Amino acid sequence: MDETEMYVYRKRLAVDFGLFAAETATTHPQPLDGTTQNGQILAHLRAGHGLTSLEALQMFGCSRLAARIADLKGAGYAITSTMVTLPNGKRVATYRLEG
Repeated sequence: MDETEMYVYRKRLAVDFGLFAAETATTHPQPLDGTTQNGQILAHLRAGHGLTSLEALQMFGCSRLAARIADLKGAGYAITSTMVTLPNGKRVATYRLEG
């Protein structure tokens, strides 16, 4: 197998295993209607609430909030993050929808 064939083979494997989420997201768009994590998160942010990773895990079963926020930003939503310090000294990001 030459270098080009190896590249194509590795790319196909990566797509098959979902390592290129951005590419698969554009070919398989997900609805933002509350049936998906993205939809639930967007509804929460639209209601004027902030959201941390722990809250997303507890409320929506979402263990990768930053990835879901990246999906929403990629769909054109203006979402900001602010670092806050918790009483135990840990710092976490809180996400909010602008506007």
